[in-house]
Amino acid sequence: MNVLHELLTQPYYMVSPGYLQATRDIIQNNIANHLVFSPDPNKVLGYKLALVNGSFVKMDSTPSIDSRQMSTNNNGNEDPSFISVYNINGPITRGGDDCSYGSKDHRNMMMDAANNSNCIGHIFLIDTPGGSAWAKNDYQQAIDYAHSKGQPVIALVDGDCCSAGMYLACLCDNRYYVNAKDTIGCIGVLAAFYTQKDGEKCEYTGNTYHEIYDPESFNKNEWARDIANNNDDKLLVEELTKLGVEFRDTVKKSCPKATDEHLHGKTFDAVDVKGILMDGQKSLSEVCQQLIDTADSNAKKASANSKQNNIINSKIQKDMNKKYVKVAELCNADLQFSNGGTFLNETLLDSLESGIENLQVASAERDALKDEVTKLKAELAEKATAAANDDETVGKKTEELNVKITGLETKVTELTTALGEKETTIAELNGKITAGEQKVIESEQKVADLNAKIVNLTTEPSEAPKVGTATSNGQGAAQPKLVVGAPAYDHSKSAKENAEIRKAYEENRQSLIGTKTER
Repeated sequence: MNVLHELLTQPYYMVSPGYLQATRDIIQNNIANHLVFSPDPNKVLGYKLALVNGSFVKMDSTPSIDSRQMSTNNNGNEDPSFISVYNINGPITRGGDDCSYGSKDHRNMMMDAANNSNCIGHIFLIDTPGGSAWAKNDYQQAIDYAHSKGQPVIALVDGDCCSAGMYLACLCDNRYYVNAKDTIGCIGVLAAFYTQKDGEKCEYTGNTYHEIYDPESFNKNEWARDIANNNDDKLLVEELTKLGVEFRDTVKKSCPKATDEHLHGKTFDAVDVKGILMDGQKSLSEVCQQLIDTADSNAKKASANSKQNNIINSKIQKDMNKKYVKVAELCNADLQFSNGGTFLNETLLDSLESGIENLQVASAERDALKDEVTKLKAELAEKATAAANDDETVGKKTEELNVKITGLETKVTELTTALGEKETTIAELNGKITAGEQKVIESEQKVADLNAKIVNLTTEPSEAPKVGTATSNGQGAAQPKLVVGAPAYDHSKSAKENAEIRKAYEENRQSLIGTKTER
């Protein structure tokens, strides 16, 4: 149906895309359900050609070829060698359609045919304007598989070989054309499609088109949204550029004589690119004969190689026991070698089986020892890690204690300094106190001396003038001068004890003064 929609919107049919959108359900539900398209029986997926009695015979014309059905012909005899042929007609698609086959169909048929040992090669009959760029991957897979089986692949153009058709041709081993006017080239990549903006309303149906994405799908269909909403084709051009580079690289690898003129979309008559994009002009029979000749040549090479291998194997057989001494000892026998390899009888197999079992036991014991060593190494590593962790913990604690000790020592130093300053201050104060006490004592002594003088002045005058201690009466004193000494402050005693001593001294002095007065 997709092909039908594409055709209806082409200028040839002049069907409005809007009208087609409005009638989409009708077309799909009626045409698809009530009309059945069947492939033209003459346009088959492929067939095989066999050389029988010097003539090419078409052996199969069914849409698919099963290699299991190729093993015998109608007479029950083995099939002759055959060539598998694939029709590439019209636009190339991957899945095909109701009346066409896609690259996946061709891929499956080709790989199926390649599995048959009678297949000697493959031919692509090409008449296509191009098509899906992704079909190239299917054809590449199938051709690589055929090559892995030693089977050559040839492209034969009979009509157009453009774009994706040229891509397919360049994947083949050779490229030939049937007619000189066959169209070759159109190398490049394009994208063609319709876009619709989010929120755009269809004038025919009245329906509004919506595109709503979850917040984390901002890259989904980004290239299409950029083109539809902003006419920004940057992302799509980047993708097309990658495909174009890959396409041109493939062409240049297969067609090294191709120049810049041939690589940018221009088309040519086949005869004008002979020896450049095409290897030459041949018919289908000539291409088939080329594949047969190639198969014969390969068979001769294989035969020659086989003989050479026999010679080499003969020499190898002589040196087998010398070269593979351990294997011979394990088998407990001489090794015999033939073109197909070395063959062992039951006795040798028993010896080899026993030797392998012994090796397996020894290998198991070795693996067990390895495991034990690994475990021991792991335990040692764990212990080393634990010890390192312990050392690290002790180191951290020691460092913390050292920090605390340093802090305490600093505080002790500060306290010692402060205490020294206080002791100095106390000593200074004690000195001041001592000096003050001494002054007090001296003052008291002065007072005592003055008192003594007063006493002397108040004593009775002596009989003789100017005799005695008194000087104020002009006569002198009759009795001797009283000498009074105040006690000094005793620092070894308390202030109270010193005060009592002082008090006793004063009382004694007063008593002495009173006694003298009475006399």
